[in-house]
Amino acid sequence: MKRWTVLLLTGLFAGCSVCHAQKEGSHVKAGNRQYEKERYQEAEIEYRRGLGKNANSFESQFNLGNALYKQNKYQEAAEAYLKASEKIQHGNTEAKEKIANSFYNLGNALYRQRDYKNSIAAYQNALRLNPQDDEARFNLALAKKHMKQSSSQQQKQQKQQQQQQQNNQQDNKKDQEKEREQEQENKMSKEQAEQILDALMEDEKDLQKKVKRNTTKKKRLEKDW
Repeated sequence: MKRWTVLLLTGLFAGCSVCHAQKEGSHVKAGNRQYEKERYQEAEIEYRRGLGKNANSFESQFNLGNALYKQNKYQEAAEAYLKASEKIQHGNTEAKEKIANSFYNLGNALYRQRDYKNSIAAYQNALRLNPQDDEARFNLALAKKHMKQSSSQQQKQQKQQQQQQQNNQQDNKKDQEKEREQEQENKMSKEQAEQILDALMEDEKDLQKKVKRNTTKKKRLEKDW
């Protein structure tokens, strides 16, 4: 039973062969034929039909995961692999191998979703059941590497966001100070304008008083004449 594997340097996943059992239902066989022809959607339908006939079929569940994976339905594939691992009871070597392969493929499906934390856990589970699995060990190291890179990138982004927030706060503070200064200038300008207006009004009053006095004096002089 072949599995998905990560190719060195590329980070891509290589080909996979469906799981064959000694006693397969007609739908599992039909699904395998469709799968080998790369008709993955048709294969998915047949495997689901197989599960409809036998909900405890490891072959139908595991192969369904492969068909979903080939369609880039990684979340659904991960769920299928997890269910496949639960359909086998720990016992003989073959059962352990099937469970290990389910966890291995689960790790690959999670890796494709960049869920490195859970993909690491899946690879670790696969290695517990099969410590000699070099492919799982390599994928585990690759997932850890990407998780570290992702964590570093997230920390960098957080620092940038914090710095941007600080810059925004400083800019807002400067804007507020400018607004206060402008308000103060406007207030002073208003007060000055009022003072000037008051002074002009006083000058006008004084002028009117002088004119009035001159007019009265003139009238008196004319009367004397």
